[in-house]
Amino acid sequence: MADLYFADNDKRFLKRFREEAGKVFEKGDKVAIKLHMGEKENPNHLKPAFVKKVVDALISLGAKPFLFDSPVKYSSPRNTEEGYLKQCVELGFSESFLGCPVIISNSSIEVRGEHMKYGVCRHLAEADGVLVLTHFKGHVCTGVGGSLKNIGMGALSKDTKKAIHEGAEPVLSGECILCKKCSEVCPGDCITYSDNGPCFDYEKCYGCSKCIQVCPQKCLKPRVAEFDTLLVEGADAALSMFKKVYFVNVIRNVTNKCDCQRSGIKKVMCDMGILMGSDIVAIDKASVDMINQKSGKKLFDQIWHKDSELHIERAEGMGVGTRNYDIIKA
Repeated sequence: MADLYFADNDKRFLKRFREEAGKVFEKGDKVAIKLHMGEKENPNHLKPAFVKKVVDALISLGAKPFLFDSPVKYSSPRNTEEGYLKQCVELGFSESFLGCPVIISNSSIEVRGEHMKYGVCRHLAEADGVLVLTHFKGHVCTGVGGSLKNIGMGALSKDTKKAIHEGAEPVLSGECILCKKCSEVCPGDCITYSDNGPCFDYEKCYGCSKCIQVCPQKCLKPRVAEFDTLLVEGADAALSMFKKVYFVNVIRNVTNKCDCQRSGIKKVMCDMGILMGSDIVAIDKASVDMINQKSGKKLFDQIWHKDSELHIERAEGMGVGTRNYDIIKA
């Protein structure tokens, strides 16, 4: 059973955060704050003013924090270290404002997983500790984007990100009955059909594995493994390199899409608050549960035609954490 703490405002969050983070990080520790700093066209990412409060809290404990993220694989200013760092400054994530360094790096250390090799970001692995600071929202591939997604993709190199998506791409491996259920759930509109079954436009394919998971004939298989499995393996690889770690999920400005998206974004849930804890599986499970309870439905399952707890269940199955938790109000 994992203990999680919930705060409904910044003041209560910061008070409890200082208490709990002080049990994890020591004076003098270089603490990497793993943060997705968003796209300019998407206004819903965590804001510099809030992040500065977290930075100040760590500094008050005697820690030496720095913000960190890795470049992305898709077309964006964020797909190079220089371009991402420039955008950080444009969005307000500057060292002068935050009071700590901002580092964007693709340098990585190779970790062998069950299905592939994962390049874990060197700055995270070499830090004395990592604070995984996450804006909780929807995600096209996993249903939700929480702490598992933040490090299962974001704590890895560009080549590894690409390998995960491509490794989860579908291939026809059995007899198709042309029910076309796969195209009904495809977010990339990348499936057409011949007499033998589906044809995939891999230039459009997200590698989300939804088509594989929905197929009643089980005639589709991933090139390597399903997206949920590879994502969790990536998170496990990253966690194996972290010396100390703590997780914060901010359940505010909850949108249908990830912070990396630049169009079609809308808020789908009222602001709820902030969860924190030491178990990555528990905090993501609790975040999903809170949203589902508040909305009265499995919100992101319906939005993305995806079991949004599948990757969380697989993480527990791999021994990454537990789905059992208690929430203590801050």
